[in-house]
Amino acid sequence: MTEYHVKLSVGEVGEYVFLPGDPGRVPLIASHLDDARHVVSNREFTTWTGSLEGTRVSVTSTGIGGPSTAIAVEELCNLGAHTFVRLGSAGAISAELKLGDVVVAQAAVREDGTTSMYAPENVPAVADLDVVTALREGAKAAGHECHIGTVLSSDGFYPGGEPARMPSSCTTIPRPDPLWPPQVAKAPASAATGSRVGKPSRSNATLSRCQVVHCQGGAPESPQRG
Repeated sequence: MTEYHVKLSVGEVGEYVFLPGDPGRVPLIASHLDDARHVVSNREFTTWTGSLEGTRVSVTSTGIGGPSTAIAVEELCNLGAHTFVRLGSAGAISAELKLGDVVVAQAAVREDGTTSMYAPENVPAVADLDVVTALREGAKAAGHECHIGTVLSSDGFYPGGEPARMPSSCTTIPRPDPLWPPQVAKAPASAATGSRVGKPSRSNATLSRCQVVHCQGGAPESPQRG
């Protein structure tokens, strides 16, 4: 049976899936896999599948935001995928985060609408510890400084970066200082889904991945790799 939106069937995706937002980034990420091939594209969902150290791995784009991310994760879970890594960019709330910094989300503040369909408001969105640890170790091995912490995930892209124009937006996280400039908030961090605790960033899709996977029963124990 082919899944309605991603147009994929059993056997066409791996159990491990990278989730960029932009379909244009899928071939670039897939180029790091062995024997990667384009499987299918439909709407915002483009999928390539290959292998990494002998394990089948896929890359599927999700588009922007929580709703389309939730659709992709739901349908990929139906096909046997169990571990997801969201790759993308985020605006930095903290001035300590620099352009190009690598940040990994260990949890997300829920200021979106999608995850309320999966869990009550008092249930936190927390990433799998084994996956977070593996991402941190991988970044360190590649020579990149890695910030780990909590992200703020919301449905509005521009409000959080323009507090002077939209002062009521993003009220959950306090501003670092009263002169906090919009350009700091808009500074993207590469492969960003989080930052150090208390030094948060903004993401539009990270949160939904955490909640959907937890509702599906969570990820099994990750394999050990060198």
